[in-house]
Formats: sequence, structure tokens, C-alpha cells
Amino acid sequence: MKNINLARTWRVLSLSTMVAGLLFIIWPDRASHTLCYLLGAVCLIIAGFNFFFFGWSFKKGSRLWFELTVGLIFALCGILCIAVPDLVMDALTIAVGAVVLIDGLMKLFHGVFLKKRGAAGAVSQLVFGVICVLFGVFLIVNPSFMRKIAFILAGVALLFDSAVDNFSIAFLNRYNRENL
Repeated sequence: MKNINLARTWRVLSLSTMVAGLLFIIWPDRASHTLCYLLGAVCLIIAGFNFFFFGWSFKKGSRLWFELTVGLIFALCGILCIAVPDLVMDALTIAVGAVVLIDGLMKLFHGVFLKKRGAAGAVSQLVFGVICVLFGVFLIVNPSFMRKIAFILAGVALLFDSAVDNFSIAFLNRYNRENL
């Protein structure tokens, strides 16, 4: 009986992954806004808990100023995520672009270092370095467009994940019927 419940749960998760993937592909802007709103709500809930613990500690005679500080930071992040989701998502995209750009430059540096020493992986390191540098520059220069592309690619990845899960479920069901 537990196997049937596990298979059913796996199917529901696979179906929800497929729906999320389709939503990411069809409406990448709405999906990014929804995720930003959810992130904002989570930040505000965490801020509420921090404010509660600060008030509770203040009432008990101790003062957990760290709780108040963390609560204010989370409240600010939550308000920003809900009030201006495009700005937040663009800022995150630019930050990711900067990390990818720096990583690409490091790959180029390592590729040149390996090439000078005649190492076998130097060419692949240089190629991936160039790809990372270009991708990082694209993320920084046009964050809104690249965010859409990233959500569409995430949607495709979710669809592939759902397809693999469905294949695994079908395989395991057939295996269980034949062997059990």
C-alpha cells in the first residue's frame, strides 16, 4: 500500500513540475514576479518572527538587538520584493552576471596558464571561459531579457525533469507488476 501512495505522490510532484515548467515557458515575466512576491512574503514572515522575538526578549529584560536588525533587513527586502519586483529581479540578474563574468575571467586565466604548460584541458577551459564571459556580459547589459531567457530555460529543464520522472514511474510500475 505504501508503494501506491509513493507512486501517487511522485505522479503529483511530476505533474506539478510539468505545470510549473509550462508556466515558466509561457509566462516568464509573471513567473518571475510571482517568485519575487513569494520571496517578499517569506522575508516579511521572517521579519515578523524576528520582531516578535525582539519584543519578547525586551519584555523579559534582555535586548536582542541583533533580532531587531535582522528583522529590519528582512522587512526591507520583503517590501522591496513586493513593491518593485522588476528592480529586485534585475538587480539579482546583474549580480549573477557579475559572478558569472568573474568566473569566466578566472577560467580564461586558468586556461592561459594551462595552455602555457601544455596541459590537455586548456582549450576546453578557454572555451568555457569565453562562454562565461559573454554570458556574464549579456546578463549585466540586458538583465530583463536575460531573466526571461533564464526562466524559459528553467521551464524547459522542469519539463525534462517531469518527463524523466514520468518515465521512471512507468518503468517502476512495469517492474513491480512483473516482479512482485
